[in-house]
Amino acid sequence: MNFCFIPSEQRASFYINFSKDANLLVPKLIENHWHWTQGNEEFFSPFLPAPHRVVESLKTLFFNPLESVGSDIPEAKLTVIFGIKNCDLLALKILDSVFLEGAFVEPFYAERRAKTIIVADDCTSCLPSCFCVAVGHTPFPEGIADLIVSHLPDGDLVAAGTEKGQAILTTHAQAFQPATPEQLKRQADQRDAMQELLRASLREQNIDLPDNLVDSLNQKWSNPVWDKIAETCVECGACNFVCPSCHCFFLRHALSASGKPEQTRVWDACLSENFSRVAGGANPNKSRQTRVRHRIERKFIAPFEAKEGYACTGCGRCVDACLGQLDIRKILQEVADA
Repeated sequence: MNFCFIPSEQRASFYINFSKDANLLVPKLIENHWHWTQGNEEFFSPFLPAPHRVVESLKTLFFNPLESVGSDIPEAKLTVIFGIKNCDLLALKILDSVFLEGAFVEPFYAERRAKTIIVADDCTSCLPSCFCVAVGHTPFPEGIADLIVSHLPDGDLVAAGTEKGQAILTTHAQAFQPATPEQLKRQADQRDAMQELLRASLREQNIDLPDNLVDSLNQKWSNPVWDKIAETCVECGACNFVCPSCHCFFLRHALSASGKPEQTRVWDACLSENFSRVAGGANPNKSRQTRVRHRIERKFIAPFEAKEGYACTGCGRCVDACLGQLDIRKILQEVADA
């Protein structure tokens, strides 16, 4: 990947110029938590990037929790999203494969996705629940971001990850300098230190996941440990809803307030008892234990065997959201040790 360098004194003007007239979404620290918020030029002066992922997953911006889909597709406004971290970027790749690359392109998602510019940057800190390195990922951008940014004390290293991103860099080429070997070395050192910080966080929490999660899970699929794990699950579906890569939904047909037929797409959760129920009342995942196990299978075994890698990106949102205090990392470890 070819990085170029923009000095700190020119950074704000570059970001402001290429995002001009667009809807701007940026991370903002609110009561000790980072959230997506509407941004403006003030965000860049001074420029305060989020050190880690925000509370809300990126999927909420492209795949609405509740949406009428029986009508015309509303035209999306050009949107620039700053500060996306790799856990959300990898999940977006999964959503793209589901909604854009199958036999049917989902037009609502496609409209929003086409009108969005993704600016991803490196993590410089982590939350206790973060565990991307434990599932084979990195705390810096991989793949499909339009622009990939590493923040240095005296400026930013910037690279294009897509043709859209390259067009932006070409248009604003005068703002950039070639990256020096010293700057690239500093970037590599920062990234190595960040990965070690994550590993240290996991060691402090006594979390040591097996290298081959698929083999570990397959060998323990009938183990009674799953009954114990499921005891505290309250089936709220929070883990499904906060997960950046979960994408299940159902279509609800009803009459609108005006009495007209309306089709609505609503997020669904595999932890719900009704999720797998079919006509006639049969339910292959009737017990809570099988539903918890099914969720883990869909995150690790099924996508891995389809040669798509894990569908868990290690963001840790499910750990933070679970009312029953279930920790997916400790579930994987407990199954491996059973």
